[in-house]
Amino acid sequence: MINTLKTSLLENYSLIEELFTMKVFNRAICNLASKGVVFSTQEFTKYRLIETLGQFIEKSQVELFTVKLRMAMVCLGKGKQENKAMC
Repeated sequence: MINTLKTSLLENYSLIEELFTMKVFNRAICNLASKGVVFSTQEFTKYRLIETLGQFIEKSQVELFTVKLRMAMVCLGKGKQENKAMC
C-alpha cells in the first residue's frame, strides 16, 4: 500500500500547477520518508520532480520581476507628475 502511494505521488508530481498542491505533495513525500520509505535521485529525475520544482521557481522569478517592473513604472509615473506640478 505504501509503495502504491509513493508511486502515485511521484507519477502525478509533474501535473502540479498550484503552489498549495505542491506543498501537499512535498509534505506527503516527507512523511513517507520519515516512515522509512526510500526515495532516490533516479526516481526524482524519472518522474520530473526537479524539473517541476524548477518551473515553479522560474515562474515565481518572472512574477517577482513583473511586480518590481510595475512598481518602478508607478514610481517613475509619480516622479513625472511631481515635476509637472512644479512647473
